[in-house]
Amino acid sequence: MEISSKAAFLIASEGKYEYTKKIWDKTYKLRRYDFDSISHLIRENCECYIKKGNREDLKIASLQVREWKKNHGIWEHLSGSEKEQVYVLEKRVISLLEKTN
Repeated sequence: MEISSKAAFLIASEGKYEYTKKIWDKTYKLRRYDFDSISHLIRENCECYIKKGNREDLKIASLQVREWKKNHGIWEHLSGSEKEQVYVLEKRVISLLEKTN
């Protein structure tokens, strides 16, 4: 996803105009990925860090979960059920981090 975003930015830059959120929103139907699928992959990645169980890996998992919620244009497109799964994962990571203190 990031590579395609950078490529689109470069293409837009060549035309001497800025690739803004407005353009991003207007091209939503042209993108070929499902945000819930991307989120699912990120959750699986977090699970790998959780399975390691050490504090540093739990911090990385926590950081990944927090990044979801920032305004990167992903969170707003997730379904309600996917957001709920992210919240559950976030609570689990926080709980595990507290136990490692």
